[in-house]
Amino acid sequence: MLSTSVYYSGFDVGTSPPSPIQVTVKSGAGTIDCTAQPGGIITLIPISHRENHVLYYGVSADVIGAFSIRSVAPAEYKLFAWHRIPAGAYFSAEFLSKYEDMGRPVLVTSDSKLKAGPAVIKRGRYHSFSHLAEGDGGEVEGLSGT
Repeated sequence: MLSTSVYYSGFDVGTSPPSPIQVTVKSGAGTIDCTAQPGGIITLIPISHRENHVLYYGVSADVIGAFSIRSVAPAEYKLFAWHRIPAGAYFSAEFLSKYEDMGRPVLVTSDSKLKAGPAVIKRGRYHSFSHLAEGDGGEVEGLSGT
């Protein structure tokens, strides 16, 4: 029997009985920890399946610049750090297309714990990003791994 993931495509509930649904629950989500400029906005955007906004993550750095993105589904993402961004703008393909090449590619695997220094997008420009590796940080203008 051919299977389709409803996680990516969803399903409709109507008057006809639905096809059988098999639910599989997996553990092993990843974590990304870093520091950025205090109050910075960090977004983690999937490289594929962008129609599924459940795979989008957004957090703000705290008063000392620390942030953590937990319970990240294993997949390939791009990590962005913004000084300012309109609320919800990162859900827009049109908005992201202007900054796509500035995102830091990140591979989140099951149970991975990454320390990352993303690019900072500032008034249409961005600063270089630090090295990304499991357990490795780095420092760039206003950013450092923890």
